[in-house]
Amino acid sequence: MKKQIKTLVVMGIVAAVLLGAWGILSLLMPKEEDPEAGKTYLIKENAGDYAVITVEYPEDFLKDHAEGYKYLIGQKPLTDGSGLVYEFNDNGVDDDYAYSQSLMNSTFTTLTALEYVEIVEEDAPNVEKYGLTADKAARITLIPYDSEKTSRKVLLLGSKYELDDYYYVMLEGENTVYTCKSSAVNIFLGGSKSLRDLNLIPSLGENFINLKNIRMERPDGSVISFERLSSEELQEMSEIYSSYRLLEPYAAYGNDTYISDGVLSPLSQVMAVEAVEDRVKDLSGYGLDK
Repeated sequence: MKKQIKTLVVMGIVAAVLLGAWGILSLLMPKEEDPEAGKTYLIKENAGDYAVITVEYPEDFLKDHAEGYKYLIGQKPLTDGSGLVYEFNDNGVDDDYAYSQSLMNSTFTTLTALEYVEIVEEDAPNVEKYGLTADKAARITLIPYDSEKTSRKVLLLGSKYELDDYYYVMLEGENTVYTCKSSAVNIFLGGSKSLRDLNLIPSLGENFINLKNIRMERPDGSVISFERLSSEELQEMSEIYSSYRLLEPYAAYGNDTYISDGVLSPLSQVMAVEAVEDRVKDLSGYGLDK
């Protein structure tokens, strides 16, 4: 009996020591941070609940559309259920350009998780000084698939805050003025140009199989051009060990490694930083005239 009691006492002491050690370790261990901690949302919704975003600019908001401008982006599921596809439309004003699927996706994810920096004024009697009147503010609308389950959201984007890189914003129907970081609303500041596909070279395919021919011309008039051999030619001329035929400045078969690694691979990765101006009549200001 005494032996059993002794064993129980020892086990109790061990358990107490282990619990104490675990308590100390738990205090020393770094706690998992809540990714939402400290964030203040002006809009917090599920992006997948919305079908369309419309963006309306008043006169003089955009430099290249001083008369005013409007576009919309629609998102819809692919038929195989593998994801979403986005469509840009502005009734033919600028929508003959290529638009980025990822950037159009960003309009939904950005707007449905829009953070504000601070509340500037509650129940503001005069929002004109913030550029938030109907004739001055951009009007950005989230339109849901099901209006009975999800409410429509309208964000008014006003003028830039003078002392920092913020913009004044407000939800339509409310009179509380907030500031948002410009990084949160940048995608809506440049009109359609903010959504352009910046990949300047269309996909050339695996091993550049989509290439037909290419011509490179220098300002001094010198030219290099070559073409990719067709699949039939490659089968018939397998002993040549070349996939390319040089056309200018003379006829020859090209070196695959040099052409692929030295020309086509860098060319296929060329991306623009941003779209600067549409339908430019005088390219000399950009050094792009001949």
